[in-house]
Amino acid sequence: MNVLFIVLFFSIINCNAQENNVEDYYYYKGKKISLNINESKLVVFFERNTDLEQSIKREYSVSRQIRGDESLAILSKNTQLIGYELKVDSEKYYDIYNSLKANSEIRAIEKVVGDSLPVAISNCFYVKLKNDSDSSLLIKMAKKTKTQIVRKVAYTDRWYVIETNRESISNSLSVSNIFYETGLFEKVDPGFVFNFSHSCVSDARYSEQWAIDNAGIDINACNAWQITTGNNNIIVAVIDQGIDNGHKEFVGINFTQSYDAREKKKPANLYSDHGTHVCGIISSNHNQANIAGVAPGLSIMEISHPMEPSSTISEDIATGINWAVHNGAHILSNSWGDQGGAFYNNLHSELLEDAIDNALDNGRNGKGIIVVFAAGNKSPVIDYPANYRPEILVVGSITSGGQRSSFSGYGNKLDIVAPGSDILSTIRSNHYAFKSGTSMATPHVSAVAGLILSRYPHLTRLQVVNIIESTAQKVGGYTYQNTTGRPNGTWNNQMGYGLVDAFAAVQAACTTTNFINRTVTTNTSVEGCEVNVQNVKVQNNAKLTIDAYNDVNINGPFDVQIGSELEIK
Repeated sequence: MNVLFIVLFFSIINCNAQENNVEDYYYYKGKKISLNINESKLVVFFERNTDLEQSIKREYSVSRQIRGDESLAILSKNTQLIGYELKVDSEKYYDIYNSLKANSEIRAIEKVVGDSLPVAISNCFYVKLKNDSDSSLLIKMAKKTKTQIVRKVAYTDRWYVIETNRESISNSLSVSNIFYETGLFEKVDPGFVFNFSHSCVSDARYSEQWAIDNAGIDINACNAWQITTGNNNIIVAVIDQGIDNGHKEFVGINFTQSYDAREKKKPANLYSDHGTHVCGIISSNHNQANIAGVAPGLSIMEISHPMEPSSTISEDIATGINWAVHNGAHILSNSWGDQGGAFYNNLHSELLEDAIDNALDNGRNGKGIIVVFAAGNKSPVIDYPANYRPEILVVGSITSGGQRSSFSGYGNKLDIVAPGSDILSTIRSNHYAFKSGTSMATPHVSAVAGLILSRYPHLTRLQVVNIIESTAQKVGGYTYQNTTGRPNGTWNNQMGYGLVDAFAAVQAACTTTNFINRTVTTNTSVEGCEVNVQNVKVQNNAKLTIDAYNDVNINGPFDVQIGSELEIK
């Protein structure tokens, strides 16, 4: 037995040195099963730590959180162990793996199996003893691999939970294979993190909503919903052909003020199915009816117009936009345009453009309204007025396969893409229909903007747009490149920054501001999601205002001299 462990120990050392280059596999019923490792994803486990979490979120895109279990924490009795699945650059996979491994705060780093339906590997695995008396073999093996025996699996005879940590000689998959290959144990289970849930909501036709759940080519809404489904203090103005707000999907949805832009009076009118379909994408409640909206917690402002040619069309729409601005809209969702100038060439309306300017520059008390427009369905040109100002968030459409929809406008004005082909949503009289168009893509992005503002309403228009663009998913096999005038990451003229990612955007919205080693002598305001204050003096009758959306952390020393003020909002 001692000879066995000596030989095994040297093989373990060699495995640790070469873990990034060995074949990945596991054993099932005595057979060696090869595994396809997804080199665009990694999983990190760590004890809950706000600073570390924020650091990871700044450096990497988190595709999902793997919930921790306090009973698995080794080093602390009360600390929760959590895991994040990260999206990483596949070309730098091993460099990133080793860099993360060098971080002393990370407990374990594990791999992900599969491409189309990825399955993470846990930092714990399971071992079944051949006999009850073999527990000493398990203890010796855990010691030599520097792993921890966490507990016996409840209501079983000989199964045990083993956990890897940063001192372990390799990741959990490799170590589980080492346990199996000794021949000392009856079975070894590597601990795949299966997703056994049917869906994240119980609406009957949810499975037909590929935009929400489509094996990675989706907007990652389910993970975002763990954080927020929207706050009804945030108002999305749907400027369209009216909404059937009596639809059963809208029970419980807050429809705030409404206005008809053609008749210049309240309330809105219902002219066709188009606006109801758009609104259903944003607001279908999670109520077991049929489908699930991206942000049903938001409030909807209804601005209606038939959207047909008329002698006052520019005046009408400009009036509707200005009415929305005046009445407190945070986001304007515009699934309309002149079809890329296909009929009107390069013509402009300064009246309409002034209304858009007003929303962008003056809305939300100067923070700016997020103005979202459809790119249009006359590929390749982009609709007017979507192409009017670069501050407008222009949305193209993709298919369920991650490719640009054939009809979708594209080019240097395109910012982002969202699902727009074969989208199931609401139409009048409690019915449903599949529709295609950048009209369907636009409300997905408008809703994500609403989710961001639901958590952090102090953000400016530019901050929200930057978050949406910088967290986009690079899908479809297109080449995304650094591009002049595109500061928020790599960009492609058919896909913009990529597919909108609700979860990543909501996470990225919380920024940390450090106000450290400062002497305040004039009135100063500090703003952020979380504000860390350390070694600060306020003097000379100055006022320091700290406006934090979440938390203010003050670590000494902190000195407010007589005559000076500190305000924490």
